[in-house]
Amino acid sequence: MKPTILIEAGHGGLIDGKYTTAPAKMHTFDDGFTFYEGVFNRKLCKKILELASGKPYDVVYCNTFYSDDENHDAPLSVRSKVINRLNKVYGGNCIGASVHGNAGGGYGGEVFHYPNSTKSEALAGCFSGGWSDSTKRKNRGVKTANFHMLRETAIPMILTENCFFDNRSDAEYMNSPLGIEEMAKAHVKAFDLYIEKFY
Repeated sequence: MKPTILIEAGHGGLIDGKYTTAPAKMHTFDDGFTFYEGVFNRKLCKKILELASGKPYDVVYCNTFYSDDENHDAPLSVRSKVINRLNKVYGGNCIGASVHGNAGGGYGGEVFHYPNSTKSEALAGCFSGGWSDSTKRKNRGVKTANFHMLRETAIPMILTENCFFDNRSDAEYMNSPLGIEEMAKAHVKAFDLYIEKFY
């Protein structure tokens, strides 16, 4: 039996033209171009859903379960509880990805898993391979972290950091249809590789 893939977009989106996570998780460049991470995360999740259509597994976009508007910046505790509840709904046979953009100086993509979580580490390795196969951006590798969404979810779970939105070159790639397509392919490739290995 193939697993159900649970994906979620980190942080909030736009509601009535206002960024719900402002002033955090955004960056304005000198020429006025403003990048909103939460908006990007949602675009990427929806492209993952599109590319995974027709695969022999289902992908569920969890943000629609967090509140009445998927653009709300739901608390971490709500997000992890929803994922654990959905895992029970789907027979305890889920894997997941929390989708993000990065910031703080750097470029390229990387992926995190919770320490000593064997299956999460394997899923992270699959994403790293998928990143190299699908994009031409720097692969910053597989890392561990004590992030809430990795620690409090009872499934093999990764947190993907898909380029740096405060780096102009990365931000332009993240804002492009090509960039969204390639990074979504990296996620779908990760799911394919993991399922091929474990199912």
